[in-house]
Amino acid sequence: MQKIINTLAVLSFAMSGALVGTSFYAFSKLPEIKEKAIDEAKALVGELVSGAVTDAMPSQVKEMMPALPTQTGPALPF
Repeated sequence: MQKIINTLAVLSFAMSGALVGTSFYAFSKLPEIKEKAIDEAKALVGELVSGAVTDAMPSQVKEMMPALPTQTGPALPF
């Protein structure tokens, strides 16, 4: 019975050590992971926005452009 308890204690210690080691590694790499995720998000959003603007731009520009005058009036007096 004592051997089983000792084995469980050793396994518990090993699991705790692995958890602490993994947590320390992840915490030390967190700035790199966060920066990479932010860069990927910026690239994705940039592609989506530029695609949406490019698709919507011709129709929006055509609607907003005023008609060009065919004649001009006299010069403005100073």
